[in-house]
Amino acid sequence: MSRTLSSNRYRKGKERNRLQWWFFFLLLISLIPGCDSGSGKERLTVFAASSLTDVLPELKAEFERSTPEAELSLVFGGSQILRLQIEQGAMADLFISAHPEHVQSLIDQQILSDALPVIENPLVVIVSPEQATSITRFDQLTDLEKLVVGDVAVPLGSYTEEVIRKSDEVMGSGFADRLRSSVVSKESNSRLVRSKVLLGEADAAFVYKSDARNTPAGVVELPEPLSARARYVLAGRDAEGGSVAHQFRIFLGSDKAMEIFRRHQFTLPTGSEADREK
Repeated sequence: MSRTLSSNRYRKGKERNRLQWWFFFLLLISLIPGCDSGSGKERLTVFAASSLTDVLPELKAEFERSTPEAELSLVFGGSQILRLQIEQGAMADLFISAHPEHVQSLIDQQILSDALPVIENPLVVIVSPEQATSITRFDQLTDLEKLVVGDVAVPLGSYTEEVIRKSDEVMGSGFADRLRSSVVSKESNSRLVRSKVLLGEADAAFVYKSDARNTPAGVVELPEPLSARARYVLAGRDAEGGSVAHQFRIFLGSDKAMEIFRRHQFTLPTGSEADREK
């Protein structure tokens, strides 16, 4: 009897060990990149400027709906940070930068190729809700004490510095210095700039028009002579995810994509109709 019981325990223990081994094996297999692609979809990793955080998920959903074989993965950040990550080996199939220089740098290094203008985004100034009714014109910005801008190393900061530098010509000598003297923070991306105003830590900030959408902040348009627009440019790797990458490029120029972009306050690239892929 005892020998039989011992034999049964042995068999059960052996069976349990076999099941545990198979569970471990299957778990290990599931963690290997690419082994869980049972959907059969073609994946595309898109690195994109943080100012596209609201609009790109909507574009992704529409693209995946119309292209069932596609699966997009979106990674957002400051354009300069994303460029550095790609230079260091991050595997982005496509990169959409808020400034052409970051794309051009990667093209010059032969990491990416085939630059394509995608969209533009006007700059505006947002004003804290508490002061939105009293500060409605660009010339009133010097009445404020706390102004936030993007760091000059990032696209938003670069565009903003150009506006401030030119403001003396339009608003009178000394205007640029008065604006600079009220700058209390320089942030690494557009969302951080916007948050300073929305959290009550600043009176106003230079942001993209898309970032001012659906916020309680007041919006001050730039005078026409000082108008500035971020220019978003896309580029990809030579192998950039195969046909899905090409389809996504075409989709970004479609009427449906333009409708979504416009709803988020973006505009068509100036004079780019001839450059867009058909």
